[in-house]
Amino acid sequence: MVVRWSVDGREMNNITGDNHTNQIQMLASNSRGVVASIGLDDTLRLLNSSWESYDRVEKLAGQPRDVAVSDSNIVFLVCGSSVCMYREQQGVLVTHPLDFEPTSIAVLPQGTQIAVGGKDNKTRIFAVDGTALTVLRILEQKDAVTRVAYSPDGRFFASADNMKNVTCYQLPNFDPISRDMWRYHAGSITGLAFSPDGKKLASVAIDTHLMIYQPENITKVTQVKGAHPLNPATCLAWLDNDTLLTGGNDCCLRKWNVKC
Repeated sequence: MVVRWSVDGREMNNITGDNHTNQIQMLASNSRGVVASIGLDDTLRLLNSSWESYDRVEKLAGQPRDVAVSDSNIVFLVCGSSVCMYREQQGVLVTHPLDFEPTSIAVLPQGTQIAVGGKDNKTRIFAVDGTALTVLRILEQKDAVTRVAYSPDGRFFASADNMKNVTCYQLPNFDPISRDMWRYHAGSITGLAFSPDGKKLASVAIDTHLMIYQPENITKVTQVKGAHPLNPATCLAWLDNDTLLTGGNDCCLRKWNVKC
């Protein structure tokens, strides 16, 4: 079930309507307030504009793994061995078969580019033109890719792999700025997200820890060991440039004031 919280954490409301019938895999949103969720019931669902209930349900051909939403309100997701694009206004799902098994996806906020991580130790960058996808470049990783993320300001891109490496790249040329330097986790990385201004990058992992990196000062890393004590940390999201939320298998949301 999806729950809507007030920012101060004092008010909670369950999302109504046609809810998922199995475990929810991932939530994603954009700057315009579009929220999409994917679940083990093999569906993509969109919340209405007031975030009170689901008003769109799209049945998928397989089990989705990750989802992202561009500021142009296009939903991108990886499902089976495909990338799917869903245009909210038209209600049309377009599927692009892949020749590798995808694990994660991220979209440049403008919607002109997506990144797809794979089990084959590569991240592929695609240009988006309408419903067409064209490979722009392939980034070699140390191991299978677990998470990918663009900074909201479009300056940086980051990926995480099964070797617990986090690598940050400078856009638009994907020049690596932290290769082999950010390896602080002891378990698979489950969440990766930039602050709205792109000055901070946060990661969480099954090792229970939270890490905060600074793309403009790569030697400075803030480590929060046991951010979710005795339980894997599973997700994270920034409320603003200095406020971070993390979630974990301890059934808790934790709010962090991040001053670096």
